[in-house]
Amino acid sequence: MILDYKEFASLVNRFAEEVPPLLASHHKTRAFAPRVERLLQFAENRFTLAVVGQMRAGKSSLLNALIGADLAMVGVNETTATINIFKHGIGEQTQTFRVYWKGRPYEDKALIEKDLWIGESAFAKDTRKLEFFADTDFLKTADVVDTPGTRSLIAAHQEKVDEFLAQKADSDSRTGTAW
Repeated sequence: MILDYKEFASLVNRFAEEVPPLLASHHKTRAFAPRVERLLQFAENRFTLAVVGQMRAGKSSLLNALIGADLAMVGVNETTATINIFKHGIGEQTQTFRVYWKGRPYEDKALIEKDLWIGESAFAKDTRKLEFFADTDFLKTADVVDTPGTRSLIAAHQEKVDEFLAQKADSDSRTGTAW
């Protein structure tokens, strides 16, 4: 069964509304009712979903399907060379992406230029992260992060993944905010 995001959200909401009273009605399952009710809070709060895994495993293709837009760069060889964050955007913003450079201010670029950041690109080496924007339902609820592959043959790719995970964990533990 394949569901789009609206169908998935509807099922989660229905489950979280109907199951807790059933659980609460029996003494053996009563303690689980509040845990299931928390599913509604999860569905109502923004979250960040990061996909991390081995190179050439299909992470970017999965993310394109999940967000409902072909924004993540895909290819036969190692393609994702930067930390790529997908956020909700509207209008003209969806035709651009934002480059966060190392040591200089960010810059907005036309979406057609994104292929300059693949593989062992010199642009990728000077980039901290990229942000892409799409007007899709899933991105209204979550920011999605695509990472270069682990076990990469390109050392800089593995370093970017390690740096992202370390900074994300440190940031979340100190401030409770996203990277």
